[in-house]
Formats: sequence, structure tokens, C-alpha cells
Amino acid sequence: MYQNAKAVKIAVGPKGPWIISITGAVYYWNGSSFVEAPTACATNIAVGPLSAPFAGPYGDVWTTGCHLDGNGYRIYQLQKGTTWVEIPGIASAIAVSLDFGVPWYVDTVGHIFE
Repeated sequence: MYQNAKAVKIAVGPKGPWIISITGAVYYWNGSSFVEAPTACATNIAVGPLSAPFAGPYGDVWTTGCHLDGNGYRIYQLQKGTTWVEIPGIASAIAVSLDFGVPWYVDTVGHIFE
């Protein structure tokens, strides 16, 4: 089924998809439409389980920011669904484990971090 939204990245969380728009804005699916998350600018997105310590009502959301910083982008976690918190590290891609919400990321030269 076609959804009226335009995205450049997508991740699926426990309650549906999260997307990054062409402008870098982050949106989540509330069951009937995409809703903009708190202000953010992202290049990659990953969503983990509702059971993760800082997960919000739609999952444990992690992104990489929009401004290149050395070997990647700054990492952010949407804590409790309300506030983006910068997490130490630099990444070009990010993923989150489905069990405990552990982030895994890669920098622009291919180094892998947990």
C-alpha cells in the first residue's frame, strides 16, 4: 500500500516504520500516518525494542546526525520519545539489536563498534 510520504532512509521498529525525509527530518508511523519526531536532522536511523532502557512509546530510536565530523556523523538517541541525546562516538551507519537495544555502528573507514 502506498503511503503519502517521501523518504531517503527507513527502519522498522516494534510499532512500525521510522523514516528520514529528504531534508533530514525524522518521522514515525503512528498507525495511520507519519508524524514528525522531535526536531532532528539525521542521515541514518535504527530502531530497537520497547524494552530498551530509554525507549519511547514507538521503540528505541538511534540516528546519525547531518554534519560530517571526522570519520562519520555524531550519534543521537531519542530518549523516552522526547529528547535527542548525543551519544559518544562517530558513525556513518547504525543498527540496533532487537533483544536489548544495543547500538552497533560503522565509521566512514569501515571500523565497527558496539
